[in-house]
Amino acid sequence: MYDIRRVLVALDLTEIDDALIRYARVLSKALSLDKIYFTTVVKKLDLPDEITAQYPDLLAPVDESITERIRDRIDKIMGSEMSIPYDIDVLEGDITSQVLHWAKVKEIDLIAVGKKTGSANKGINGDKIARLSPCHVAFVPKRLPESISKVLVPIDFSDSSQMAVQLAVKISAQNEGSTVQWIHVSHVPSGYHVSGKSYEEFAEIMKNTAMKLYKQFISSIENKGTEVKCEFVLGSHENIAEIVYSYAGKSDAAGIVIGSKGKTKCASMLLGRTTEMFIPQNVGHQLIVAKPKNKILDIFDA
Repeated sequence: MYDIRRVLVALDLTEIDDALIRYARVLSKALSLDKIYFTTVVKKLDLPDEITAQYPDLLAPVDESITERIRDRIDKIMGSEMSIPYDIDVLEGDITSQVLHWAKVKEIDLIAVGKKTGSANKGINGDKIARLSPCHVAFVPKRLPESISKVLVPIDFSDSSQMAVQLAVKISAQNEGSTVQWIHVSHVPSGYHVSGKSYEEFAEIMKNTAMKLYKQFISSIENKGTEVKCEFVLGSHENIAEIVYSYAGKSDAAGIVIGSKGKTKCASMLLGRTTEMFIPQNVGHQLIVAKPKNKILDIFDA
């Protein structure tokens, strides 16, 4: 599992930017970062020729004005706490495509995007970012804790969830007192009745099987001294995200780390169905989709 050293914070010049800048502050304290790239994308930087001809002294270039606007927000929110080197990049074009492109150019380890709801959820296409990103992706809500005290990881004992666990342990290990909580949601198959068992009996079978798989799974994980616990919950495949978010709220988890799906470059372009359920439902928790490094965009270079 690669370290998170270079972070791209995708700003869109709306109110969610303040939350993203605060998130950058949290990361700067929680992780050993090398650099932060505050990045925004505008559709067109140049003013019409007619305007520039008529008003040649019209303020500063648009990109410079945007840069100063972002710098002011960073200074106001982070102040003297900003000890990590950072750049402010104003790009031109489609915001989602440019963020993905810039993440590859700058060899980014984590892309942070804002999570908005309703009609405000425009601009950056978070789902597309998660599918095509060459690195981890964090979805940041308007309100988030100031520290990473507990990280919740849904697990299904797959390679994908192993990656999520490894990332969560890495994050927790760099924060004294931080813990990692695992949660496994099992469900009774619809055809359980043909076994002659009752629903309750088969639910117990599923739980016992999950606990056996858990023991095998945990033996391959290095916890780096981090306290780890696992909760086994009975639910259904359709409401896994709902169960996990509810549990996160009750357990005061600072964030959720979930693995993406896909073992090949082409397959990695598609998130697992479970992961896709988590993204639209996330409005109150930091959600990180753990992904392998540089396994996506390379396919477009072929």
